[in-house]
Amino acid sequence: MIPDYWQRQQPNTPLFPDIVWQKPEQQSLAGKLLIIGGNTHGFAAVAQAYQDAKNAGAGECRVVLPDALKKAIDPLALDCVYVPTNASGGITKDALPPLKAAAAWADALLFIGDAGRNSENYPRTLLFSMQLTNVVEALHKFTITYPATVVVFHQNQLLVATHGKVSSTPWENPMLIWRGSVAAKAAVYAMQFPAQPFQAITTALAKNLGAH
Repeated sequence: MIPDYWQRQQPNTPLFPDIVWQKPEQQSLAGKLLIIGGNTHGFAAVAQAYQDAKNAGAGECRVVLPDALKKAIDPLALDCVYVPTNASGGITKDALPPLKAAAAWADALLFIGDAGRNSENYPRTLLFSMQLTNVVEALHKFTITYPATVVVFHQNQLLVATHGKVSSTPWENPMLIWRGSVAAKAAVYAMQFPAQPFQAITTALAKNLGAH
């Protein structure tokens, strides 16, 4: 039996078609997205997210990169803000003032990179071996407890959860997740519908909107 908090979206049929029709078309109304990431060794994920966000309809995009990359980037290719670099090639804590200034310009922030490995987290761990129904239940309970919107890939399904509601969409191209394309598109839709993150992100994953 499917619990009432779980809604299943078919790839070609958005659960929330109103989001599609209400999506802003004027650049001035489509939001400003700030993308933060990169290190001395590369910025491919940032550049890909920038392009994906523009393709998804973001009004304006800007990226924050370590200043060690400044000589490697064509100033005409990306709208960049450069901040201090630490010894390991990433963004240093001394970058906080320019980061705050850049964030004040934006309507939404997207962090691209491996920044989520934190051992101090929720007591229940999500495992690849878990049944889909158990993951859905865990996301349901987590987002009732914490005011967060979570997107998780599990068993060829992309799950979106917030305020206890969960949606699932079949997904066959995990490389778009690892490259950051899914995150960029989800960020644009969530930015454009800040009062409806669940409906917006779920809609962003529909195949007929160019998500695959």
